[in-house]
Amino acid sequence: MKFEELLTAVRSAVATTLVRQHNIRPSDAARALGVSPATVTQYLKGRTGKVEHLRRDPALWSRIEVFSEEVAKGIRFGLTRSWSGELEELVMDLLREMKASPHQRPLEDSVRFRVLKRIELEERSAAKALELASKSDDPLLSMLLRQIASDSMRHADILTTLLRTLEGGTPSQVRDYGVLREMLAFEEQAESENLSELIRSDDPLVKALLMSVDLDERKHEALLRELMEALTGKRGTG
Repeated sequence: MKFEELLTAVRSAVATTLVRQHNIRPSDAARALGVSPATVTQYLKGRTGKVEHLRRDPALWSRIEVFSEEVAKGIRFGLTRSWSGELEELVMDLLREMKASPHQRPLEDSVRFRVLKRIELEERSAAKALELASKSDDPLLSMLLRQIASDSMRHADILTTLLRTLEGGTPSQVRDYGVLREMLAFEEQAESENLSELIRSDDPLVKALLMSVDLDERKHEALLRELMEALTGKRGTG
């Protein structure tokens, strides 16, 4: 399949997925994909694209589903930009993947499916937490629920980005060690003061919120430190 043919098929698949699976309005889907509403209507009627050809390949179809999830998430959060550039990059990746032999694909279909389900679960968890936060009159409980929602959305973002990167076969390369060192220095300063010890309270919600901040700071420092050690070790042996 040539680039233009695959681009039309993928755009049709994404538009259909956005409208029918994610309940995105056709006009919003059209804007996100850089096409007219009439074109989206054609896609929904099945008059253009070779979508069925893509559906027969679980590996390719899962890539389209991940991309559609990302676009739908952006639309729900009020983004009005076009994803047409990212769509073209996806099509180029798919063309390379279609030419590759099955053993070259980095993730098995079963693993890919489970990651997609986890992304969906994280997004549903975030939506539920925000819903409950909006109903609570307790500012501390509302804050805790909003933090859970934020964490769940971040988890979904991480998994989506990892899946797209792994499926594209493009390994991450960190070159700016100075940025990591600078960030680590700031995290070490923040982690040096334990908020749970600084602010004493018998309120369980206050304790939970303070603990969450302390745990995040320790996690950030540990992640940066381990990454720096791994990267500097590789650079030293390279």
